[in-house]
Amino acid sequence: MNSSVSQNSGAAPHRHSGWHDFSGPFGNGAFFDVGIPSGQFDSLDRVQQLGWHRVNDSYLISRPQGLPVHLMILTVAGEGSVSVGNSTFQARPGTVTIIPRNTSGFYRCVPGGSWEFYWVHFSGSGADATVGDILRFGGNSVETTVELILDRISAFTAATDKGLEREIDEAERLDSFLTRLLRDSVLRYTGRQERDRCGEILAYIENHPAEQPSLSALTSVFHYSEEHIIRMVKKRTGMSPHRYWVLRKLRHSCRDLELTSKSIAEIAREHGYEFPGSYTKEFRKNFGMTPKRYREVYGIILN
Repeated sequence: MNSSVSQNSGAAPHRHSGWHDFSGPFGNGAFFDVGIPSGQFDSLDRVQQLGWHRVNDSYLISRPQGLPVHLMILTVAGEGSVSVGNSTFQARPGTVTIIPRNTSGFYRCVPGGSWEFYWVHFSGSGADATVGDILRFGGNSVETTVELILDRISAFTAATDKGLEREIDEAERLDSFLTRLLRDSVLRYTGRQERDRCGEILAYIENHPAEQPSLSALTSVFHYSEEHIIRMVKKRTGMSPHRYWVLRKLRHSCRDLELTSKSIAEIAREHGYEFPGSYTKEFRKNFGMTPKRYREVYGIILN
């Protein structure tokens, strides 16, 4: 499948026995048969419904109360307008617009135009969490490519398995696509150039686990202000440079606890702690156990 589907006749693209076509004054559409839930799985996200539309400007859907499931609108040609809550987004080719469950939604073809899109209703606890992350980083409209959309839709519609295997396969395809959208959201959120530069800062911090890289040292090396470095690192990692350094230092110390017979006091000193008690307190705060207990649970060398 490719973007040429918008030039086809009114029938649904990639048509086979799983498609159920329909048409009306608004244009053309189709439903695709998805797997029937067996009730055997508590952990799987699932596609509830999947379909396709090629519509004109008489097409309009309004759901003030929202749906009990999440909705993805995947635009492959033309243009639509999608309102989610109080925000409105233009649905152009290569965009995926998400209306979370129980959220008011309104979408239509732009006046005088046409709009071709796929839509997916989906649910699940994992999907809930991933949708929340996507919205936090990318908002309701995520930019991707028509090629990716059509590739992922083809994977769903080409499924021929029945029963339990199909449920697992559909959940895997859904989760993979949502994860890709999350990645695209994060990449757009951080900005490629700044993200690469921030990666250099994090690498510098990781390469100096036993000595705290001061903000003044980081500004000298990377030629950013202290405030900008703090903002970049927090945007990328969710924590301050100091906090990131502390966690990396402690994780480095975990290797010594696991793989050597060094004393706790020796490990503490080698990782920048003057007093073993300070090291133990910081370790317990972050990992929920003392260094001694960590060694007992995860250590490879018996002491």
